[in-house]
Amino acid sequence: MDVFQRGSAVAYVGRIYLTVLRSRSMAQPASLALWQGLTPDEAWFLSAVLAVWFGSSGELQKADADSIVNTFGQSEIASIASVLSLYRDRLVPFLRAAWSASDESEIQQSAVFFLAALTQIGVPTVQQALASRRVAAIRDGFLASFPCPPELSAQFLGMPDKATRARVSPRSAPNQKSAVGTPLVRPSDAKATESAPGNRDMGNASRSERFDRAEVKPKTRSERFDSADFRTPPSLPPVPRLSAEETMVAHLFTLGYAPDEIDRIRRGPKGSA
Repeated sequence: MDVFQRGSAVAYVGRIYLTVLRSRSMAQPASLALWQGLTPDEAWFLSAVLAVWFGSSGELQKADADSIVNTFGQSEIASIASVLSLYRDRLVPFLRAAWSASDESEIQQSAVFFLAALTQIGVPTVQQALASRRVAAIRDGFLASFPCPPELSAQFLGMPDKATRARVSPRSAPNQKSAVGTPLVRPSDAKATESAPGNRDMGNASRSERFDRAEVKPKTRSERFDSADFRTPPSLPPVPRLSAEETMVAHLFTLGYAPDEIDRIRRGPKGSA
């Protein structure tokens, strides 16, 4: 499947799908929860929902928007895609980047926008929406007509995330031991250690004598401040910033309410939003 084909609504879904896939390898631990248990079919369906919403968002030229509507118009995706308008400002940069992507490097760039949107919307919101029974029924109907292409499904199943790669290729710690209990020290390192000044006559010294010769000197407060690295901020996941109305609408949506029912609830008994 050529996901970079222009004028194809299915190819655009493929570009969104690849964006979601590529972002997994760059995601922070707090965002990785999205891919836990996510199947290729669910990722393909999520990509289609995003594509249908973008097609009706007014961001595309009429011919391009009509292409998406005509392709997926028979499915019920439009009935749930409209709720994404709550997150318009967060989704448009990512979906616009995926729309214009023409190679793998631009897919990687759109993945950055996707992760930013995911952080702001919140992984639990996306997971709850995908897990609702109404969405699951629409997903099954969509997949019957538009199954996930096998080559994209294979890519999804074969792409490890950051945590998986760390488990497969762990870095050797300085004091790590091998399977037989021998420290993993290279001969050159051992030789250099033995020949270092002050270390050649340490072998027969007592523990207290070795401590005295080590000349351990604690750093002063100013020295610790001077040596601190302030260039890298702490890696803390930002808290999703949702208004009370956005939280309420997302919750009603996960409970299976239709967009028109949610809109009536928002307007209140007197019809005022």
